[in-house]
Amino acid sequence: MDPRKLSELDPFLKEKGLKPKKSLSQNFLIDTNVLKKIVKTAGILPNEQVLEIGPGPGGLTKTLIEAGAIVTAVEIDKKYAELLPHHIKSQNLTVICKDFLEFIPTSSYTVVANIPYHISTSIIEKLADHIDLFPKIFLTVQKEFAERLLCKKPSSAISIFIDFYFDASISFTISKDCFYPKPKVPSAVLALISKKTLPLPNPKLFITFIKYLFQHRRKMIKSILKSSDLTEARPEALHLEQFIQLFLFLQKEKRLPIE
Repeated sequence: MDPRKLSELDPFLKEKGLKPKKSLSQNFLIDTNVLKKIVKTAGILPNEQVLEIGPGPGGLTKTLIEAGAIVTAVEIDKKYAELLPHHIKSQNLTVICKDFLEFIPTSSYTVVANIPYHISTSIIEKLADHIDLFPKIFLTVQKEFAERLLCKKPSSAISIFIDFYFDASISFTISKDCFYPKPKVPSAVLALISKKTLPLPNPKLFITFIKYLFQHRRKMIKSILKSSDLTEARPEALHLEQFIQLFLFLQKEKRLPIE
């Protein structure tokens, strides 16, 4: 069974009593050319260690294996996790049945994945928390979500995280017709290349500070921090460099609201 061909995938799923789950954002890529383009864009080399999140029936998995990658696939759905090694028989494939948000990486990987759209932000935050292990990340996400991440203003907490940790770009867009079932919106491949040098030496404290501010995004920063000498702008009006300046100032003055 080739999971990249709907003519083979559909009867396979019916035979196994499976159907894509909306609750897990299961929209499977079934276009072989697009899948090969993703792998080519990621620059996957033979024996390269690749982490795949949410492989489902394995269209991308199969394409990565054909390129010679050594794939660790983390799948939350037990049935797909059990089936994957049976129709993609390769010593280069390891399947872990686990929620990726609870997965603790111990090795360095290139990440290539068509991720569940409803938890895209949480997945990116998780990857950023282990940035030293993920030098290259290529994620298929909703096109609008990718564009919003790369937009400087109005900003969001996740767009600040992206700007802080990564050199980010949209590699190419993907039509709705390339998925089964067909999603309501087009998708895009988001490339995140980890910055070799981060803007600050204490990233976790800075990110905690950003999260704190965006919990009160409708308020002015001077009100959030209860400091009349600070800007009247709301968090969504600032860009990364302004947040860094504010953070360093408050840190120097010992006025950070978080520890």
